[in-house]
Amino acid sequence: MKKTIFILFILTFLLLGVFAQKTIIKGITKGATGKTIRVITYADQISYLEKTIAKASINENGKFNLEFDLQNTVFSYLAIDFQRAEFYIEPGKKYNLEINYDTSQQQYSFVEPVNLSFQIKNPVKNELNNLIQNLNIIYNDFVFNNFNNIYKKHQKYLVDTLRKRIDRFFSGITNEYFENYIKYKLASVEQFAKLKNTESLIKTYFINQPILYNNIEYMDFFNNLFTRYLMVTSGVIKYQDLIETINEKASYDDFKKVIDKDDLLKNSGISELVLLKGLNELYYTQGFKRKNILKILKEISNQSNSKQNRLIANDLIITLTKLSHGTPAPDFILKDNNNEISLSDFIGKYVYLNFWNTQCKPCIDDIKIIEELKTKFGDNIEFINISTDNELIKLQEFLALNNYSLVFLHYDNKMELLENYNIKTFPSYILIDNQGNILKCPAPKPDANLENYFWELLNIENSDH
Repeated sequence: MKKTIFILFILTFLLLGVFAQKTIIKGITKGATGKTIRVITYADQISYLEKTIAKASINENGKFNLEFDLQNTVFSYLAIDFQRAEFYIEPGKKYNLEINYDTSQQQYSFVEPVNLSFQIKNPVKNELNNLIQNLNIIYNDFVFNNFNNIYKKHQKYLVDTLRKRIDRFFSGITNEYFENYIKYKLASVEQFAKLKNTESLIKTYFINQPILYNNIEYMDFFNNLFTRYLMVTSGVIKYQDLIETINEKASYDDFKKVIDKDDLLKNSGISELVLLKGLNELYYTQGFKRKNILKILKEISNQSNSKQNRLIANDLIITLTKLSHGTPAPDFILKDNNNEISLSDFIGKYVYLNFWNTQCKPCIDDIKIIEELKTKFGDNIEFINISTDNELIKLQEFLALNNYSLVFLHYDNKMELLENYNIKTFPSYILIDNQGNILKCPAPKPDANLENYFWELLNIENSDH
């Protein structure tokens, strides 16, 4: 018995070794001492839910070291603050990078991600990032110079010319991810050149083909080809059937029967993936009951035979309900001058959450109004102001010059906090109820009749008791 258990343990260990390999990204940065570098990827490319798979602090010498297990080649972002660089990572590889962090973009990169430039030091031959970079140069140059002839005149020979040029340039290179990347990159040319109709493209590139969940070019082509497929492109699936099935039956099995009316998708491996994409689109389409769409997604997340599709369904539920009314507000633990403060510390009170910055004049003007609101509602509402300044000293200097009774915290370079609350601009406001759930996001600004809103809110609460 012990021998059997030991053998099973060894087999399990070996299998894990095959599917998950230690990957290392190390290097040096300029201008980012003390910050955190992260590797961010998509949990899937239907919901586009982002997840951090590795992070490390950048030491006083600008050096960092990331080590993590990876099962599949992934498209990712290297991120420092809101500065990002696209990066393809292969399992088991070691990368040595030199990254240039742009300090001039520290304050304004919150609104739009800024490109984070880097170089791979001593890259190995046929390194995937370089392969894709070279391919995109060839592709972009060719399409730019031949756009009218491809798009307007549908000249097929040009696409064949591009394919041959790519084949010659990358002759002898064997990399499964890269080969599929090329395949679906060229498929996208066939699509916009209208060399094949939708049905032909589906049969050629998706029917009886493996689903490449982790290949970004495959998923880009899939998403473009199947955009509004259920509502428009199919031609077989009736809009009224979608309405009836979702709004009245709210059943995954019944919804699947509607999709199976399309013989092109019936019994195909991608039918459920098309269904998931369709539900994502229908959620934002007028006339469909959102709660029923969420119910169907929940059923898929529990019942699907595909582990990956179960994960996608669950990811969609997360993204579709993120920061919506009644969902738990993301918790945090941050410091004021002396203590650690958690959002959960304020259960029992409403919380008016303000993300701001000392370099933002409208933010400072609003804080003056918030201070006045504090004097009127402080017993029932807590006003928490989270500074997103890069350095804590800037907040401390601001508070030394101003005598406020409000709670002030520093975000402590916790980018996940800003991402959890979807903070893009300053100031941003969120109202949280006395049970720790989202009440309104975004919440009204302080100068937008907020006082009357608070009185109405508290009167409603008192009347309920």
